[in-house]
Amino acid sequence: MARLTVASVLARSLAAHALAEPAASMDEALVAAAGIYGSAPTSHLGLAARLGDYTPAALERARLDERSVLRVPGMRGSVFLSPRALAPAFMGLSRPGTVRRTLSGAGMTEAEQVRLADRVERALDDGSLSAREIRERLDDDPGGPTMTLALRGLAHEGRIVAAEPVGGERATAYRYARMADWAPDLEPLGREEALAVMAPIWMRANGPGTIDDLAWWAGVTKREARGALKAMAARPVEVEGLAGEQWASDEVLEGL
Repeated sequence: MARLTVASVLARSLAAHALAEPAASMDEALVAAAGIYGSAPTSHLGLAARLGDYTPAALERARLDERSVLRVPGMRGSVFLSPRALAPAFMGLSRPGTVRRTLSGAGMTEAEQVRLADRVERALDDGSLSAREIRERLDDDPGGPTMTLALRGLAHEGRIVAAEPVGGERATAYRYARMADWAPDLEPLGREEALAVMAPIWMRANGPGTIDDLAWWAGVTKREARGALKAMAARPVEVEGLAGEQWASDEVLEGL
């Protein structure tokens, strides 16, 4: 079994995260970080730390003009910035059923949820709208809290996507567009396939790590996390000064 030091692990992780030397592109920075949270100011700080010439305007160009970066729900239901090619995998780990269960707990039937979701999508026929503008277009306003949950559920299912910010580049509210109009080629992956894509990205950025670490990060069970580690041929290693069984892939070990 390989024996490693904490110092070597930290040095490798700093380099893997593009924190020792800047990343060559925004996509590379997002992958190196294994996902950067999509809310300001965290989104801007995470990218600024990894790109030498980053500006908030650069992110908005990538999101709105090039559409090479999407703001989508991902692991644990949190919202991340994702390279377009990885967005289906991010969304595949977003726990879409959680929002539906919350609406059900609030007394909204499944049929009512479906009708509201369809009405929201129809309201977006002519382009992106804010949550307030969507509510104004509906014959029966469901109220702000219900609309917030409905929009979150549609985003988790890959039916809508955050578009222009409301209030400037550093805003935390967004207009919404139909995913079919914004990025018509995207469809969320299934949970198992999404984990197979994302677990190696997590390992590259953060390995060595424990089964518990991966399970928390991906929002999956420990059994699923163990299976994902084995699928990438990761194996247990010892890290001096760290408790718990640490796992590392050959790619990580080669960088130590």
